[in-house]
Amino acid sequence: MSDFRFVSATALLSSVCFSAQALALTTSDVAASNLIYTHTYTSTPSTKPATSFVQLDKSYKLAGVCFLGFGECGNSQSFSAGEDFSIDTVKQCQNEGFNITSCAFPTYPTGVCPYNSNYYQSCQSDNARTCKESGYVNSCGEGYVKDNSQICSYDSSYYKCKCNPCDGYTYSYAEATADGYVEDGSCNSCGTMKYRRTENPCTGYLT
Repeated sequence: MSDFRFVSATALLSSVCFSAQALALTTSDVAASNLIYTHTYTSTPSTKPATSFVQLDKSYKLAGVCFLGFGECGNSQSFSAGEDFSIDTVKQCQNEGFNITSCAFPTYPTGVCPYNSNYYQSCQSDNARTCKESGYVNSCGEGYVKDNSQICSYDSSYYKCKCNPCDGYTYSYAEATADGYVEDGSCNSCGTMKYRRTENPCTGYLT
């Protein structure tokens, strides 16, 4: 009976020791597993765009598009080689109503196209310009007078000039101051001086 009790007690102690070792092993395995998990696991990347400038490297990036004349086209933008962005000035002028290239006299083109100076908006009459370009003036220089037979038909305030006829001034200076005569006034006729004369009164001489 004593031997049986001893054997039972020994078996029980062995069982307790084994269970303790198993428990220790299990606890150790869990700790190691947690250690591996902690050092190898990273958080799942978020698909949400960054909400601040600090997270720009984690946000989605959109390609910038620059059109000629629109948007911000800085030095970082580039265009494909061979692309031609020049303006067809003739078509641009015509599209904006500048279709005139010449006007019939006495009208003149007005409203120059900003894209091409050979195109104009309309033709208008300019009477003063017409008269001037036809040789008419509105004042005569010294030695000339208005020629009433040559008046501009587009504007009567313009006319042509002729030499001052100097009516009544028929003598040269030598003739006007000849013996017995004295000068009695002068007149400029296209740069030539003409004179009148009168008998010398010989003031202070009685006979």
